Amino acid sequence: MEMNKEVRLKELEKEEREIQMQREKEEREERERREKKAREHKFRLKQLEVGVIKGSDPKIGLDTGGFDVSKHVKFVPKFQEDNVEKHLNHFEKLGEQQKWPRNIWSILIQSNFTGKAQELYSALSIEDSMDYDKVKKAILQAYELVPELIAKNLESIVRRIHKHT
Repeated sequence: MEMNKEVRLKELEKEEREIQMQREKEEREERERREKKAREHKFRLKQLEVGVIKGSDPKIGLDTGGFDVSKHVKFVPKFQEDNVEKHLNHFEKLGEQQKWPRNIWSILIQSNFTGKAQELYSALSIEDSMDYDKVKKAILQAYELVPELIAKNLESIVRRIHKHT
């Protein structure tokens, strides 16, 4: 009887190790897929930037009217993960003041993305990544700064406070 328990225990341990190894393999493969997708996306963005610098990209119908991104990218404020909303507002004011063509705002702002914003931007489709409003919305959602999410989080906090009083 005791021998059966030991055998069964060893079998369970073996199964658990196999499951863990499989999980690690799947996680590694998923990470590699994400990294490959990010590299491809980054490469495509560089191609688009080159097209923008030259003046247009017929594949996406982007016409910059001769706007030289390389001369303006240095004015883009450094991305602040701890204050995303302030960063976006600052960028938009700067864009309006500098009269940057709105159709290239997403190219300009992404140049300084870091962390979660950079990952999210890389995950967007090419078309969505070229639309500043879609980029902004995705960034705000990722950092949970969309009014609906803020209201939901606030309600949750209020409920917890009332629950403990």
